[in-house]
Amino acid sequence: MSGGLVIYDEQLARINEVIGRLLKEGDAKCALVVNRDGRTITKQGFTRNMDTDQLGALVAGAFSATSRVASLLGEPEFSVMFHQGKHDHIHITLIDDRTLLVVTFDDRTTVGMVRLVTKAICDSLAEVLKEIYQNPEQEEELASADEIANSFDDVFGKQE
Repeated sequence: MSGGLVIYDEQLARINEVIGRLLKEGDAKCALVVNRDGRTITKQGFTRNMDTDQLGALVAGAFSATSRVASLLGEPEFSVMFHQGKHDHIHITLIDDRTLLVVTFDDRTTVGMVRLVTKAICDSLAEVLKEIYQNPEQEEELASADEIANSFDDVFGKQE
């Protein structure tokens, strides 16, 4: 995986701590931090019955389309999207140029509360993400079958 994002455990813990605050203070169901290319960086909350990978990809695509709409209207970007359903709702916020915060919630809270808490935590998330994007990139190298076999031979001795 060339050019992959490297996130250190401490950085992920800081993001998860901030998202945990969002879920608690905003009484939201779940939150995802998603790259603009649709890949999920982290998620928390009630995600068991939800395909969060697909949600992240679709949200990123919708946000890209909305960016084009903003351009047509002469805006540099729309930084927030909100979709209201019958029972569940979604609030999407642009954290920085590369990252989105996706929050799902229901009628236990209001869009105003989610927006308020989200706005309050976005600076903290942006700070950690800035550090992450400055981490050196790593290339994952997959070992060949021969290399794996040789490693076993080194540890356990060559089997005849």
